[in-house]
This record gives sequence, C-alpha cells and structure tokens, in this order.
Amino acid sequence: METFALNFRRRKSKMRNLKRTLSLLLTAAMLIGMMVVGASAASSSDFTDSDEITNIEAAQVMTALGVFEGTDSGAFDPNGTLTREQAAAIICRMLLGEDAEELTTNSVVFSDVSADRWSAGYIGYCAQQGILAGTGNGAFDPEGELTGLAFAKMCLVALGYNADSEGYVGTDWAINVAADAVNAGISPSGLVLANVISREDAAQMAFQTLEADMVTYTGSGSTSVTTPDGSSVVITGAADTIAADQEDDYRGYSDGDEVQQFCEYYFPDLTKDETGYDSFQRPSVTWLDGRTEIGTFSETADATFTTTAETGELYDAVGRTVYSDLDDGSADLDVYVDGEEVDYADFDLDDFIARNGDDTAGVRDGDGDLISGQRTGNGVLTEVFVDDDNNVTITMIHTYVAQVEGDYDSTDGELDLDALDGTAMAATDLTVYDEDFDNLDTFSDGDYVLLTVANGEIQTIALADTVDGDVTAYTEGSSVTVDGTRYYYNRTFESGLATDSTALDYDLNEAYTLVLDEYGYVVYSDATEGTSDYVFISRVAATGGVSSDYEARAYFTDGTYAVIDLDEDSEATHNGDTLIEIAKDSTNSYETINEWYDYDEQSDGSYELNDVSDSGSETLTGASGGTDIAVSGSAYVYYGDSSGDRIRANSSTVFVINDDGDVSSYTGIRNVPDVTLRSGETGVVAWVMDDDGYADAVYIYSDNMSVSGGSDDRVYILDDSASRSVDSEGNSY
Repeated sequence: METFALNFRRRKSKMRNLKRTLSLLLTAAMLIGMMVVGASAASSSDFTDSDEITNIEAAQVMTALGVFEGTDSGAFDPNGTLTREQAAAIICRMLLGEDAEELTTNSVVFSDVSADRWSAGYIGYCAQQGILAGTGNGAFDPEGELTGLAFAKMCLVALGYNADSEGYVGTDWAINVAADAVNAGISPSGLVLANVISREDAAQMAFQTLEADMVTYTGSGSTSVTTPDGSSVVITGAADTIAADQEDDYRGYSDGDEVQQFCEYYFPDLTKDETGYDSFQRPSVTWLDGRTEIGTFSETADATFTTTAETGELYDAVGRTVYSDLDDGSADLDVYVDGEEVDYADFDLDDFIARNGDDTAGVRDGDGDLISGQRTGNGVLTEVFVDDDNNVTITMIHTYVAQVEGDYDSTDGELDLDALDGTAMAATDLTVYDEDFDNLDTFSDGDYVLLTVANGEIQTIALADTVDGDVTAYTEGSSVTVDGTRYYYNRTFESGLATDSTALDYDLNEAYTLVLDEYGYVVYSDATEGTSDYVFISRVAATGGVSSDYEARAYFTDGTYAVIDLDEDSEATHNGDTLIEIAKDSTNSYETINEWYDYDEQSDGSYELNDVSDSGSETLTGASGGTDIAVSGSAYVYYGDSSGDRIRANSSTVFVINDDGDVSSYTGIRNVPDVTLRSGETGVVAWVMDDDGYADAVYIYSDNMSVSGGSDDRVYILDDSASRSVDSEGNSY
C-alpha cells in the first residue's frame, strides 16, 4: 500500500482549518465547488435532497439568511420549478428580512389567493410595490410557473430599477430585462432566461443579486416630449449606483468600491472574506452572518482537469501573457498536492506549463520520470487559478477509497474505516467523527467510501458507486472491461497496484466488483473470483474404486453439491494430516472434515485440493431459546454464545446454507436470511477470510435450524474454461 507522503513546506500564513464538510453535497461532484459549513449556520445539508444541489454556495448562503426554505417534505427540491408565490416570498425576505414573516393581509387582493393562504402576505406586498402583478381577470395564479425573465425583473426592481422607466412593461419588456440582468450581474451563467426557472437557479440569481449594485434615479422624474411626427416620448432620469462608505464594504476592503451593494443595505451583518484558502489551498471565500460562519467555498477555477493533462493544455489555460510573467519571475507558480505545497526547487515551470507541450503535467524526478503522487491523471482533480497579478496556483486533489469497518457508533459519534490493499492512502487517521461530518450515520459496515485528504486529514467522505459484472478484457495496470464497458483506473489505484507485489490479475469471464470514483474511474476492484475456487468439504472416504481411491462430499459456492474424486496430489490437510491420509486410514465409512479448501479440477475430472491461508470452522450446540448464527441487518456471522465469537461479512461474502440437505447460496450479508440454531441441536459454521478481514465464503449447516427471509441475490458462478489472449499492447481478452 502506497502512501503519498511528500516532502512539502506549507504556506502557513494562508492555511485555514476548514474541515467541517458538507459531504452529502458531494455525490455528483465531490470537490468542484466544495464547501465547509459553519457550525452554527442554518445549512442546506439539512434538506433531505441536499445531495442533488449543485449551486452549493448560493443554496447555503440564501438558506442561512432565511431567504430560501424547504418544501413541506423537508426537501430543497433544486430541480423543481419556481412558482409565482415562492418568488414573492423570496423577494419579500430579501427586502424585509425577518419582518417578512409578519406580513399578513385581512382582505382578498386576488380572487385565487385567500387571506389565510401561506403566501398571501408576500403576494400582497409584491403587488403593492409593483414587483409582481397578477395574471389578469383579478387572478394571481400562485402555483403558476415563473420564467427566468420574470424572476430577473423582480430582482432588478428589488435593486431599485424602475419597471416603467427601464421598459420592463410593454412588448419589449423581455429584451430590456435580459439586458439589464446581464449588465447588473444577476443572470447565472448559462441560464436561458426565457425558460421556466428552477428553484436552484432562482437561488443562484437571488445570491448574485446580493452582490449586485443598487441603483437610484437622478433628475426630477419623467418628462413627456412631443416629437416632430406628433408622437410622445417619456424621458426619465437615469439609474445611477448608490454611493457607499468604504468602511461599510461587505468584503472588508480598504480600497472598497464606494458603491452600495444589495447585501450591504439589506443584510448589513453579512460579510465576505476573499483572502482565504481552503484545506487544499484553493483560493476561497468565507461568508459570515455577523460572527456566525455560513460556509467556505473554493473559487471557480480558470481551468479544471479530471484526466491526464498535458503541459500544453495548461499553457492554453493560462495564456501567453501569464506564462511570460511566470517565465521571467514577475509572477509566481505554486503547486499543491492534497493541500501540501510542492517545493519549487523540485520542479521546473515547463514540468507543468509549456507552449505546445505534449508531456504529462507533473513533478519529475532526477531521471525525468513522473513522480506518482505529484502528477495529473485520471481521477485527479487538477485546478488552475490565476489571480489579478498573474500568479498561478495549481492544486491536485486525489480521491482515495476505504471500506467502512463496523456500523456508525452513535455513542462516541465516530466511524472506523479500513484502507484497502492495492490502493494508495494519504490519511494518517482512518477514524472520522460526527463533529466534522454530517453524514456518518448514513454509512453501513462494508460500504465502500470515497475520501479526499488534505495534510493527512480526511476532508470529505461519500458513498462510492460500484459496478458488478464479468471481466471480458483488461490492460494490466490501466483498465478493465466489464460486460462490454471499459473502465480506466484512477491514479491512486494505478499507483497502488504498481507498488503492490500482489498486482491485480483478472480471470476472464469471471465476476468482479469495481468501485468507481465520482468521475467514473476505478479506485478499487473487489475481486470475487476467489469464491469460485473455494469448496467446502464435509466428509472424506476411501472408495476402493478403479478410477479413484478417495472421494469427498463437496459443497460449492454456487450452492451445488457433489461427491468428488480426490486427486492423489492434493495437499489439503485437516488437523495436520492430509485428506488423502485421513481417508486412507479411515476405519469408518467416512471421516468428518468440515473445512473450506481451494480446488483445481483436473482433466480426468478429479479435484486437487489445497489449504486456504485464513479459514476456520466451529461446531456448536444451540443454547436455550436458540443461537443466532446470521441476523438480518447485522454485519457479522456468529459461531458461539460469546459476543466475540463472530466473523465480519460484507456485500461480497458468499453464503452456502445447508438446511438438512436443502442447500441455498447467497451473495452479500444484506441478502442472507436469518439463521437460528434450535436449542440443543448441533450446527457447523465454517469460513474463509480475505486480506481485509471480511469473510470470502461462509458455510452454515444443521439438520434442525430456522432459516427465514433473505434475498436470492446474484451468486457469482464463474467460468474457468475461458481462454485468454494478449495482444501486442498488453490487452487481455
């Protein structure tokens, strides 16, 4: 197992302890726009669908300010369409703050808005202020859809723009609103204003309105002028920005813009610190409401890569002028890997940025070879930031994988994780705590989780996606094809395999579980091929037959049973003697074995058996009231009365359950039925363990036990007969 322990120096003056992470928001894009939430701030992570929110900063700030609220079901509903009454509520809360909740009406303003409707006060206020009008015929249509243009008009009016003066009424209203929305900076990038607007995009527009300049009108009002052709034109005063004291700038600048932004007037306690860095050393902003931290958010990068990036691509991202400044030393280049700075003496500018360069961007050793943990690659989030002085910061963030060890401990508020063989891991402590993460109770024993790490500490944790299927081709150390789809390796997996003496070697047409990172790259392969080579032997005997002298009663992992002939070269043992010797010396019709073995079927149909490295077997008697062996929802299989008499199982464990000759097979601890050995009855529990401390295979037998529930989930029945070809590029198929 490789650890990315690099010799870095820290930029201590700019380090920030930004560990409290809204992990539930990181499913779709675990790090782009990553945020850290203040301990006391109202959080968008409280919504039941928080993992669907993509405009994270906007949702968090507007939720903390009380402008946005969830639906009746406790969801944010980011993709839901904004309704007219919701828009009225948002604008009222932006203009009136907490006082908006006191808005009431004792009369019916619109025929379809009763006085006791939740939104009646908001609608009445917006109608009175000319912010939002009815739909005609005395109706308002409170649940009607709202377009981006209509909501932009409301936000512009809130900023002080006069709807009549600016032409927000009449046939050209849409063109005028769109132009002013873009000029004012409130139109979200890429949003088609003419379409209905989602709640999430409305949050983004409202958020951008916070930082937009407020306006007022100069002049003495409107003047009607008659033109030579006899028509009339109304000329109004111009909309000007409102002057403000530098000391009141919400960003705390000493060189403030001397212009009043919306938030400075309506949310005077709201401040924004733009001078910080997050734990990965990305330029970041921190929002505070008074002394309460709302959250810290990384700035949008000038360029982002999640695959191998060439030096020429980074040159194109920064441009000729920035490169020239870097080259002559008038601007600085800083590189960080998982939050730690790479010493500038360890790399040259052209290692990362070069005109027309086609080399992989990354740090190289004295021989010119890329250093594994300090290069761009598949699954490495590489972000490029250019500041106003042309200084460039490059951050590289790896995704690591671990497996949950045991369920969440609600008493101590902690969750234990296991590193996995064949993978790199940068974290120095694999226990995570609920004081740092909001989502630990959502994980279960055996789950695969994705981690990001900065300065040796875990920063984010999210459930990994998995893919199950048969391997039909692979390229060693690079990719694997499952059920016709090719999956490339994440850099941490490539690196781990390169340094692990037990590098992964797939058996074609056999079943594997691939663990994927958030970008779709393989971070781990939990091979289930080992279970196909296991067989449980309950008895051996001498036959005296012509074709073979010894046979065994065998139970395979697919749930099938057979009496097999033992190959005389079998080296499998039981209590120090080989099975061949035991069968040969048997004075009975058979000898009981009850152990798992590895097998290889020979061309003559006999089976060569060998010992497995980590296995066990226990014979037990049911206690009074019965002894539970497998319990639905538990992560363990029990083989005794003591709480310590147990083994751990996970989603890949194969169970063979022999209920008095009725044999069934299950894959996964969550699919196995409840198994209880009845009082006074005898049973057998045997197991084979993998390298990570989980059972590969479990055999349970009794002629009198209770078996109930369970799910006939997929059992991996593997085909050992496939041939393998390797082409000139190392691809196996």
